[in-house]
Amino acid sequence: MGELRASPPSVDPARLFGALEDRSDVRAALRRTLAAQKQIELEQAKRVIDVSIGVGWQHQFAASATAPADFAVASISVPIPFSRVYKGELEAARAGHRQATAQLQSARLRARSELRQALAHLDAASRRVAIYQAGTLGDADSVLEKMLYSYQRGAAALVEVLIAQRTDSDVHLAFLDALADRARALVAVEQAAGVGNLVAF
Repeated sequence: MGELRASPPSVDPARLFGALEDRSDVRAALRRTLAAQKQIELEQAKRVIDVSIGVGWQHQFAASATAPADFAVASISVPIPFSRVYKGELEAARAGHRQATAQLQSARLRARSELRQALAHLDAASRRVAIYQAGTLGDADSVLEKMLYSYQRGAAALVEVLIAQRTDSDVHLAFLDALADRARALVAVEQAAGVGNLVAF
């Protein structure tokens, strides 16, 4: 039965819930939120008034009616922000940020819910395996051995031996099914937590 009989690695739910921020869907949602925030900052930067200040010097050469002169020139340029009346791009950026934030919250909640369900399934599957290991397998084997012993002594019929053998086989098959279910549940926990391997985690 190989590695199916091996005990699963110990699972620390607190660490798994802490690792949910590294899930690919949560990371992608977080990146979209950060990009939306940058878009808001860009749209706000576009609305800043650019004031231009200029300083210069001018020399006037002597002419027939004027004497030479030097002039200092200063200028201030302030654009009239008619375009600021329209706030559509900024409002669109804010709406995009609100949507990205809601999607991030949704991704986090979905991740926590999936991990909770996967942990509950793993716990149930592990309990089922433990029941078989605690005595059900041994009991089925013991009944079969006693039945074979009785048959060899003439105290039991062949039909009773066959029934005991079938029951023992059914119990072992059910145990293998429980082991496989536990392995699938462990993989589901890894997927829900976004970790590649719980043993390495």
